[in-house]
Amino acid sequence: MLGFLNWLAGKALMGTNLLGLVLFAAAFGPLAFAFQESTKLVEALLIGAGGCICCLLDLCYRKALKHETFVEPTGPQILYLPGWVIGGVWVVVGVVKTIIAMLDQPSG
Repeated sequence: MLGFLNWLAGKALMGTNLLGLVLFAAAFGPLAFAFQESTKLVEALLIGAGGCICCLLDLCYRKALKHETFVEPTGPQILYLPGWVIGGVWVVVGVVKTIIAMLDQPSG
């Protein structure tokens, strides 16, 4: 299994490391179970929460290892992007989906 993940991180998804895949799975894996029976609003909030978790895990990892910058290639990466950037993108997606879900709700 580890061999497959190393292949996926190193060859199939260029610029991705195993730490980046683990970070993404740790942030969004537990939330996947909550998606099963959720409304659009709850789904949007969970996407934003996953993005926040992804950002926090990456920034805490980099701070714990005393990295000098937050863009060092030794930290978690997915497609050459640091984990905190990926998390930030998902936060923005969650905010946009939340606004759309709130506008789509019928007024009571």
